[in-house]
Amino acid sequence: MLLLVKVNQYNDVSYLDNANGYILANRNFSYRFEHSFTLNEIQKINSFCKKTNKKIFLLVNRIFKDKDLADLENYLLKTFKYNIDGYLFADFAVFMILKKYHKEDKAVFYHETFLRNSYDIKTYQKYGINKIICSKDMHIDDIKDLDENKKDSYGILAFGYYPIYESSRKLVTNFTKTNNLDSNLKDSLNLTIKEQTRNEKYRIIEQAGISSIFASNA
Repeated sequence: MLLLVKVNQYNDVSYLDNANGYILANRNFSYRFEHSFTLNEIQKINSFCKKTNKKIFLLVNRIFKDKDLADLENYLLKTFKYNIDGYLFADFAVFMILKKYHKEDKAVFYHETFLRNSYDIKTYQKYGINKIICSKDMHIDDIKDLDENKKDSYGILAFGYYPIYESSRKLVTNFTKTNNLDSNLKDSLNLTIKEQTRNEKYRIIEQAGISSIFASNA
């Protein structure tokens, strides 16, 4: 079992020594994170990980359009020389590029609101996607139905707020425009939303044109 932690700044890796590995992101290919790691920073952290026997994973969780694919492939090619341990993806374009360069064993399907049942997960595994992060709200019966011999290929979000809704609708941007608020409000990480019929407040952020709403409790 691996405990992976998403890091938000370069210095995080030096004191999060209880983790087995770290998840890094870059602004052009990921969303829902604080710090955008450059290739130079990734190289430095990778060197640290190799010396301390830690794993390094890259978050590549954006949904890409055709015009983005050339840049995506070029970015992945540059990271191959660092011998990255895994690529967490939500768009199958990432998997196909990894497969093109015989790196599909490093692909980790990471779609937090989608992978809820064992049937879908087993189907993806038949097509060569062996490593999968299950949705937080996956039913216990589906978890028990997963292949026991592949238990090291599954993961789940263990702590922190988890998303219950994602959309390409720019919810915060539209709200600020409608109410004549500061447009920079869309970049805040401290916003919440509340329904009229419920007391709970739900965290909401908008990054890279994607709106995410999180469960009220961590």
